[in-house]
Amino acid sequence: VLLKVKKPIKAKAVNIILVGINKTTKFSNTPNNMAQTKTAYVYDFKQPLAGEKEYSGESSYNFKIKIPQNILTQPKFGTALGTLINSAQILTGQSSQIKWYLIASLEIPWGIDVSKKVQINIA
Repeated sequence: VLLKVKKPIKAKAVNIILVGINKTTKFSNTPNNMAQTKTAYVYDFKQPLAGEKEYSGESSYNFKIKIPQNILTQPKFGTALGTLINSAQILTGQSSQIKWYLIASLEIPWGIDVSKKVQINIA
């Protein structure tokens, strides 16, 4: 994580956060074809990189996150079975997908936290 600040700022911490967000969309067969989307966090892990202090200039923070082996809640299927399951979800009018993100954040007391979110792939 590379942190650049234009002027010195007091902050609580610099963190890296790994989140998994499950987005489920249910389609309806009504005349207006409305779709309902629900979003839920399936994983949320926060790791501090630096503590409370005054941050200035440019700083670099290295990190490692050990990803649990059971993090993927959906089992891996072969191509044919995976296609069949996806087809069944479409026929029932529902689709579900988990997206993974790394978020680097600077926690600013009594202010708006500054963050950058990047989508990643976990396989």
